[in-house]
Amino acid sequence: MARYRFRTDLDYPARLYRVTERSIENETDGRVRLLRLEFEIFVQDQQRDVFRSTGKVASRDLLVGLPADPGVRRYQRALGIEAENSAAWLAGDLVGRWVSIRFDSVDESDFRNPFASIKRRATPECDIVEYVGGLLDQWCGVSEAAEDLELSPATLRRRLAILEPTWGERLVRRTTGGHRRICLPLLRNLL
Repeated sequence: MARYRFRTDLDYPARLYRVTERSIENETDGRVRLLRLEFEIFVQDQQRDVFRSTGKVASRDLLVGLPADPGVRRYQRALGIEAENSAAWLAGDLVGRWVSIRFDSVDESDFRNPFASIKRRATPECDIVEYVGGLLDQWCGVSEAAEDLELSPATLRRRLAILEPTWGERLVRRTTGGHRRICLPLLRNLL
């Protein structure tokens, strides 16, 4: 699977987009919970004093509920969480908090940039340019993808014809009516 590769020499402004609980196959007593933290990644345009959304989401899964876990504590400090219980993590007031994330080199086993560091960041006082469209919407039609990528539908179809043999259903799926559904984040990264 192709993923966006973040630069390792920048501190990216990021905003907590969502926290969701995930199932744990072998946990039964409820003390430990698996939580996914999803951060919307921004870039700072210093000439215009603007934070601009990249449209990318970086996520991390944390096991919360283990006492004194240093891996979890760095996220607690960055997000300003004092309690170690999972209720504090799932509280809605965490969403929208700002952090700075520096990414490490891509791990070739899962093609993700691990977080090298995550730190608390004050809410920006500059303009924020939001991403137009759904951050986690993955699949769209040819016209929508062409518009998003500022290509003509014909040009997009030609590029898909080149990429589809290699990427297959990870990139293009067909509806029962034969229409293409395109994985827009993957296509954006490939182009």
